[in-house]
Amino acid sequence: MNEPNQTTTNESAPVSTAQQPRVTDEAMREGLKRLNVEHLVTWLEKYGYVAKPETPKTELIEAVLKLHESQIKDSEETVKKAVAETVNSDEELVRMRFMSLESPNASYEFAYPGPNGFQKGSNGRIKPASVWRFMHNRVYEVPRWMVKHLNSLMVPADRVVETDTQGFIQSLYSGDTSRQPRFSCTMELTPEQERRLDRKG
Repeated sequence: MNEPNQTTTNESAPVSTAQQPRVTDEAMREGLKRLNVEHLVTWLEKYGYVAKPETPKTELIEAVLKLHESQIKDSEETVKKAVAETVNSDEELVRMRFMSLESPNASYEFAYPGPNGFQKGSNGRIKPASVWRFMHNRVYEVPRWMVKHLNSLMVPADRVVETDTQGFIQSLYSGDTSRQPRFSCTMELTPEQERRLDRKG
C-alpha cells in the first residue's frame, strides 16, 4: 500500500477516466459468483432494483455489475463538476489514485468548498460547498490541494467500522486515542509535471 503523499510517475499519463481499466473485471465477477441468490436479491433491493428469487443468478450478477459501472460514471461526473466549480483556471490538475485505508472498497461522498473556504457568488450569497465522490482504487483528475486534503484526514486508531455488502460505511465507533490516516491518495505525475515539481524544490 502506498504511503500518504507519495508521488508516483506514470509515463502514459495523462489518461482520461474513460480509458481506465474497468473496476468490474473478472475478479469482481468471480467474487459475486460466490454469493448466493438471496444475498444478491437483497443487495439489489437496497438500491431500488426489483429482483425475484427465481431470477437466474447470472442475470443478478450482470445487474450488480451494471449498477457498479453506473456508480463509477456518476463518481467521475461528480468530481468533474466539483473541479469546475472550485478550481481556478491557472491551477494544474494531477491524476490522483484514491485509496481508502479506513474501509477498502468503500466510496466516499462529501461536501468541500476548497482550500479557500466558502465564497460569495455574484448575488452576494454564500455558494454551497461542492460535492465530491471518490471510489476506492479509481483515478481522478483533481487539484493538488485535494490530494493534500484527503491525506490529512485522520480517524482514531481503535476504530470499528461496519460496512454493507457494497462497502459503504454504516457505522463508526471509536475512542479518543491515537489517530491514523483515513486515505492514501497518490499523485501519478507526467514527466513534465515531475520536472516542474523538482524545479520548485
